[in-house]
Amino acid sequence: MDEAVLMWILLCFNSCFRLCNAATTIESWGTVYTDEFCDYESFSASCPKSQLITILSATYGHMQIGKCIHANIGFLGCRADVSGILDEECAGKQECQLTVTDAKLRSANPCTNGIDVYLRVSYACVNVIPSDQLCNGVTVDRYWHYASAVEELECEDIGVRTAEGQHIEFTYIGLSGDDEEESDGYIIDGDKVLPIMTGRGEKFIGNTNHSRVSLVLPERKFGMKYLIAFRAKGCPDIKAPEGTYIERSGKQAKVVCTFSNIAWHLTCRDPHWLGIIGNCSRPAIREKSVIRETEPQRKLRIHKDIVYLIIVCVTIFLSVFVVTSGLVCLKRARMNYQRRLTREWGEDQTQMVIMPSIKPSSQYVTTPHFMADVPIYDTPLPPPPMNNTGTLRHKDYNTLSSDTSDYNKKYYVLDKDYLHTKNLI
Repeated sequence: MDEAVLMWILLCFNSCFRLCNAATTIESWGTVYTDEFCDYESFSASCPKSQLITILSATYGHMQIGKCIHANIGFLGCRADVSGILDEECAGKQECQLTVTDAKLRSANPCTNGIDVYLRVSYACVNVIPSDQLCNGVTVDRYWHYASAVEELECEDIGVRTAEGQHIEFTYIGLSGDDEEESDGYIIDGDKVLPIMTGRGEKFIGNTNHSRVSLVLPERKFGMKYLIAFRAKGCPDIKAPEGTYIERSGKQAKVVCTFSNIAWHLTCRDPHWLGIIGNCSRPAIREKSVIRETEPQRKLRIHKDIVYLIIVCVTIFLSVFVVTSGLVCLKRARMNYQRRLTREWGEDQTQMVIMPSIKPSSQYVTTPHFMADVPIYDTPLPPPPMNNTGTLRHKDYNTLSSDTSDYNKKYYVLDKDYLHTKNLI
């Protein structure tokens, strides 16, 4: 038991030592290791989780001076391709082991008996999706995903999908085989078919028009090993916020408010949208007032606030109309009054004597001949002179006892203008 544990530790140490000293090349799809294994050693390979072993090349023989061959004895160059042997032992696994003295390798017999031989192997740990997951369908994002043609598949086609609005980019990666191109598999994209052309190196297959396609890989062929790389391209469709709708054209999108003309423009930069989406404020009340031709009797519903506004506007209009009409009528009456005065008194009315409209409370009369009020009738008339012989000559002077009926003769008035004033009063 202790010897088995010790041997396992030594084997692991030897594998780690060889991995550290092996030529290593890191690719986007995985890591490539290349190393030589002498006649007394064992080939071992292991890959991290989610990676599988792919044998790129394997040669067995007396090839060149190096780690295992130290001198040229005249037999350099004899070799045999044993990729198929290692492929059967290791392809599609996470780890494998094979001794250089294995009977399968010895059966290749590349050189004369007694010549030292060694094994030169180039293999890769590829980030491929396991076959059981491939048959269940694959959902891809912006990172590369790889399907391998180095292992048998249990399904006829592989469903590949991404988010709505995006498309899928496919690339062919040739791991081994010759440089001759031939069709080997295809991609079904709606009504379009994209062929897969094999060969060495990387080749762009194409972009799909749909977000769901089918990848068809044929049965595995010996000596032809490749990967199909695919990833999502573009930006997914935007979920329209409440109260908006989306207008998209390629890498441009516009978010438009349903109840207004406000809009925001967005630009796709894989795989994100660049831009800002604001907030659409929905009106508090939105009444539908669409009248169809088949319903001519349908009545429009008017909100109460609109009715109140119409009533207020009509009231203000009538008030302004009444006030304006009154002012016009008053002005017109004044003009008629002025015209009537002009006809009765003439144009020059400033020289006329303005008579009082009411009876004065006192008998004081102011005349233009005196600067002060002169009382005339506040005191009784003076008594006649004792000698009335002198006054009989004057017929204009009369006393209250005069028997004449003429007012001017019976009452003598000093201010003659007062009589006219009294008559007017």
